[in-house]
This record gives sequence, C-alpha cells and structure tokens, in this order.
Amino acid sequence: MPRKYLSALAVLVALSIILISSAVYHQRVQSKRLWASVLGENLAKITFLQACIAYSAAINPTDFVSNAGNGIVVEATALPGPILTNFPSITVEDLQDSWRHPFHILLSRVTSNLSGDKVTYELSVWSDGPNGLNEAGKGDDICGDKITIEAELSTK
Repeated sequence: MPRKYLSALAVLVALSIILISSAVYHQRVQSKRLWASVLGENLAKITFLQACIAYSAAINPTDFVSNAGNGIVVEATALPGPILTNFPSITVEDLQDSWRHPFHILLSRVTSNLSGDKVTYELSVWSDGPNGLNEAGKGDDICGDKITIEAELSTK
C-alpha cells in the first residue's frame, strides 16, 4: 500500500478516535446535567413534603400528635389523612420520587416537656434513588436534611 494511503488512513483513524472521545465526553456531561436536574427535583419535593408535615403539626397539633408514628418508617403515599388534609392539591406524584417510588418518612418523637403541652419530633424524608431500593438513606438514596418539628398542644 502506498505511503500516502497509509497516512490518509492514519488521519482517518485519528479523527475517528477524536470524534468517539468527544461523543463519550458529551454523553458524560449530559448525564451529569440530567443527574443534577433529577437530584434537584427530588430535593425540592422532599423539602415541600417536610414543610407540609411541619405545617400540619403547627395548625392542628392534637391531630398531628395522635396520628404521627414514633420511629416507624412509612411511605409518603400512606400518610394518615389528617396530616395531609390541609393540602387538597397534593397529588400522588408529589409523594413520589422521579422513579415513581414513594418517599420514605421517619418521624421520631424526641422529647415531650413535663407539662405535656409540647412534643418535639425529628423528621427524615428520603427517596429510594435510581436503584429503587430503600437503603434507609444510604447508598444512592436521596435524602433531605433532618428537621425538627414542635407540636404545641393546647392545655385547655
């Protein structure tokens, strides 16, 4: 094979390698952008769900305390009615992550003051993440920050 054909072939091979490398790089960048978007969407849903639960404790603390579990993980789609009745516009999609798995909620009673008029809870909410497995906030699960909720009960 003449030398000029070998040189042309080498140039074509080099260009092919460059094009493939560029495509792989752009695919990785696109994948990272998509992951950032999905992560942001799920964290926003988690924050919204936490705010709804905290609001329920503030406006109707007696119902909240009587319906809130203690140290039990529940799926958001199974929350007791009184906790979400103040939010009739909440849909099932609001209670699910991007992969259509329900968010997990852990509400743990932390303290109750001596007079019994204030109960403090710690709230954790997380998503199963892309693998669809509940790893209790570990692995690829997407977790919101733990928040503290105080339910002030009437002493009337």
